[in-house]
Amino acid sequence: TMEPPVEDILNPNLNPVQDTGTCITMHQPWASLLVYGLKRVEGRSWDTDFRGRLWIHSASLQPDPSLIEELANTYSKLRSRELPQHYPTSALLGCVDVVDVITHEEYHRRQQLQIEHNYNEDDNVNFTTYDEENESDYVFICVRPKRLVMGVPMSGKHKLWRITKKERVNLSQGLKDIV
Repeated sequence: TMEPPVEDILNPNLNPVQDTGTCITMHQPWASLLVYGLKRVEGRSWDTDFRGRLWIHSASLQPDPSLIEELANTYSKLRSRELPQHYPTSALLGCVDVVDVITHEEYHRRQQLQIEHNYNEDDNVNFTTYDEENESDYVFICVRPKRLVMGVPMSGKHKLWRITKKERVNLSQGLKDIV
């Protein structure tokens, strides 16, 4: 089998999601694409034992409009979902649940299995899929994207960092599920 059944990974009763306020800073437009459920994996050069809710923060660098157009075109071919209208910078944008972190080699092994078995996500935002290009050493598998109705301006940090419990509780009230 490719991995545990999707239902087991996604069932919050079997696999409760820990929200420790852990954040990651990403460049735009990738940050918005992730919280909108268009992007499902995030690559890094480093491994982590982290699993659970990961808050997505956008870096301060303004995205190149031609890159936004190129990636919007690429991801809209993979998923029939709403594209972001704005790509705010230096802001907390939403969150995803990291259910696995795998090596580049394992990611490509799963891509091949998916192709061989003709797996189809049927545009289910919570289907673990391996259809994106990713050349990073480690790949975060992300499900259950939620975006904040309004991005919250703040500074980010390097690698994984945390927001306070009070911030987390307040922000959780402004989350919108992606369906």
